[in-house]
Amino acid sequence: MHLKLCDFLHKDKFLGVALRQGKFAKPCPYPADVYDLYNMTVNSPSISKSFPFRKGRMYGNISLVDELVITGYFDMDIRESRGTNKKG
Repeated sequence: MHLKLCDFLHKDKFLGVALRQGKFAKPCPYPADVYDLYNMTVNSPSISKSFPFRKGRMYGNISLVDELVITGYFDMDIRESRGTNKKG
């Protein structure tokens, strides 16, 4: 992926939505810091049924002109949520 961090965080409908919590809820730019994000949830309809993994770790690096700026990972556990049946 080649895009600006702020565009990704505020426009992406898959991971960007989950990342927009805590300090990332504020507008850009973000100060240098350690960002720990826990229990992020992605809207399950945005995950394709054909997505081949249900559990794993995804790594990512962000560079600016060959200089590493951000490195990180997230562990994922994709579960299907069950809605409730309400009788009307």
